[in-house]
Amino acid sequence: MKSIHRLLFFFLCLIFLSACKTVKTSDGTTLRVRSANFLVKKLEQQRLDVEWMTAKVKLKLSENGRTTRASADLRMRKDSVIWMSVKKFGIEGVRVLITTDSVYLINRLDREYIVQDFSFIESEFNLPASFETLQDFILGNVFFMTKENIKSDINNDAYHLMASDATPFVNEYWLNPVDFNLEKMYFNDLRYNRELTVDQSEYQPVNGVIAFPHRRVVDMQSQQTGNVSVELDLSKVKFNQPANMPFQKR
Repeated sequence: MKSIHRLLFFFLCLIFLSACKTVKTSDGTTLRVRSANFLVKKLEQQRLDVEWMTAKVKLKLSENGRTTRASADLRMRKDSVIWMSVKKFGIEGVRVLITTDSVYLINRLDREYIVQDFSFIESEFNLPASFETLQDFILGNVFFMTKENIKSDINNDAYHLMASDATPFVNEYWLNPVDFNLEKMYFNDLRYNRELTVDQSEYQPVNGVIAFPHRRVVDMQSQQTGNVSVELDLSKVKFNQPANMPFQKR
């Protein structure tokens, strides 16, 4: 009987020690180790779900040694449509309307009008795409999330989730150790040797309560596109205020 008691005591100690395990960060801060399930729930709790969104966007595109800067008006309605008017020196050059299955583009600079199905975005950037993924990116939500074979640890002074066993994909996520805001996502499609990294920062409240990342840096790499970097700085973000989305070919 004593041996059973000792064995039970041993397992209780293991449970206690694992529950209280901590790790020190580079600045000496002590972080409590969190389970993968706990961190996934935090991401799900912070998922932003709004009917409307509008914002001003400053864009910087770096590609093949060239840098292009522009500004844009962004408007979105949930699960329906995304609208953008891209301007250079205050003059509209491109207007885009994206629905759940099609992409409409007016290129005023080259006097082009393009209509494509949604696979156009995937072929243009050689990355998996869907309306839902693009919508989540705009809202700062986690995407490409898998709950299979997911593990957690502390990496680069942040909570880290990884699903590297989900061959042929590698998905990784980094969460702020204080407020659990999503700071970084990394994806690697091993089949086509293409990678995507999304950094999110400058979380600020919108509507007085919602923490929203106003800065994004996106790095894409593949054999077809080479290295492409896009920086987005959002301002004047508003939620749940209906907006017009005019789209004429004139």
